[in-house]
Parts: sequence; C-alpha cells; structure tokens
Amino acid sequence: MQMSEKTDKIFPAFVKMQAALGNASKDRQGHGYKYADLAECIETAKQPLSENGLAVSQMLGQTEQGTTLITMLVHESGQYFMSEFLMEKAVLQGGAGKNPAQVMGSSITYMRRYAYTAITGMTQADDDAATVGQSYQGQQPQRQQAPQQKREPVINPQQMQQLNGAMMVANVTEAQVCKKYNLKRLGELPATMFETVHAALERQAIHNQKAQSDQQAA
Repeated sequence: MQMSEKTDKIFPAFVKMQAALGNASKDRQGHGYKYADLAECIETAKQPLSENGLAVSQMLGQTEQGTTLITMLVHESGQYFMSEFLMEKAVLQGGAGKNPAQVMGSSITYMRRYAYTAITGMTQADDDAATVGQSYQGQQPQRQQAPQQKREPVINPQQMQQLNGAMMVANVTEAQVCKKYNLKRLGELPATMFETVHAALERQAIHNQKAQSDQQAA
C-alpha cells in the first residue's frame, strides 16, 4: 500500500463515500453461481465517489516478475492511496475455443473487479469466491455438521463494509485483524465485537496520521 504524503483531504472524503456506498447486485450468471461483474461494481460506486471528489483508476504495470495490476484511489486535491500486486499468469486450458489473449483479458477483468471492490471497501460476497479450493475433479466439499449449540450472530454485510473501509484507512490487512482476534476470516467476527474492532481501527488510523504529520514537521 502506498499513499500520498498528505492524507487530510482524502481520508474524510473516503469515510463519507463509504457511508453512501451500496452493495453491487449479483446479477451475472456464472457456472452454477451468480456474481456482480466489474461494470456493476463501477456503476455502484460511481456516484458516491464523484460526490466526494474521489475516483478510481486501474492500470497495468510491468516488473521483472511479470505484469502487475495497479489500483489507485485519488482525491481531487491530488492526494491518493494505491495498491499494486503481481497478476497470476493466464493459462489457456482445455478446448474452450479462446486464444491466449482472450484468456489474459478475462483474467485482467476478474482481478480488476476484486481490486476495485477492495480499494473502495465495497462488499464482495460472490459465490465464485466461495468455490475456491474445491476439487477440479468435480468433487463437492464435504458438509460439516452444524454444532448443536446456538451460534453467536456475526457481523452483517454493512458492518463488514465499514470494517473494510476502516482497515483501508488504517493501513491494516484483514489477515492482521483475523490474527489479532483469532478468526479464520473477517466474516466470522461476532456482531458484539464490531464496535471494539472498528474503534481500534479508527485509533490506528489516527495514530498513523499523527505519526505522518510529526514526520513531516520534523
């Protein structure tokens, strides 16, 4: 994660944008699942972004390791934060009738969608993400028996969205939050813990901003 030296304009705008950001509807049909495509995600975020002087730009980069995807959230003041990650190499499999360029294009679109929702904090609960790790032999994962005791309610999609935004501002990863609170994934966070975690992330964001200001003043 990289960001501009000053963040006093972009962070307040980002918080307001997230408060107005809705969830992208899953209206595209995949192989046995539905999902929100890239266009739907962009359309959902367009108005909340523009009303707060924000925009998202995505571009391809190149390193010695390979092609990278750069996703940047910018504010009209010139302040920004951005992420860059190395893309998986697109491989043509089977007899799907696609050439390698088409496969690469599909891969870029797929990765752009996840990077876009991550940097905006848009809720992403696609069925296709849930299928990762299933056997390529067509075997279905074994269903675990539900425990007999009543489960404690977990955070809802809106709370998940708020935490995603708070993590972005605090420059904290989901893995770090899960490790701290002994979770396998953020969606398992008990609803009763939401305020505690959200407040901790806000304190971290304030601490980061103060440290950055102190460094600039030195």
